[in-house]
Amino acid sequence: ITMVDSWYVSAGLDPGSGTNTITANWTRNTSTEVGSIGSAMTQSSGLFSFPSTGIYYMCINGGFYRSGTADHNYLGFTIGATTDNGSSYYTAASVYNGLHDKPGNTYSSMTTYFIFDCTDTSTHKVRFQTEADSSGTTVIDIAGRRFNFIFIRLGDT
Repeated sequence: ITMVDSWYVSAGLDPGSGTNTITANWTRNTSTEVGSIGSAMTQSSGLFSFPSTGIYYMCINGGFYRSGTADHNYLGFTIGATTDNGSSYYTAASVYNGLHDKPGNTYSSMTTYFIFDCTDTSTHKVRFQTEADSSGTTVIDIAGRRFNFIFIRLGDT
């Protein structure tokens, strides 16, 4: 392992209905208790670039909550990847759950990961999206951090 980096979203995030790319409030986790190795990932408007070619493991985890009694049939997030610098994306990994009809707040947490072969740092990139069948959901905030994104370079391509 030659690189480990972590990121989070640092401001409120209320995903709307449909697919929503997370484009703002990205923060690299540089707290002293959080370790990192090697060069950092970079991002622009939510599009992440890799510091070098290689095989990368990436993971997103976090949770959603909703107040009220309406169901969410599906709610989750997706890792989207591109090999042509963002002209087209494919769904690399997705995870979904539901929030069922209950009085008060309901919560759902989930994790998904993807292993990506970055053979060209100028064209191979990833982005993260939320997906929901309706609006009215909020991302769970843990000490000012929404979601947790981990990138690990496993080795050479």
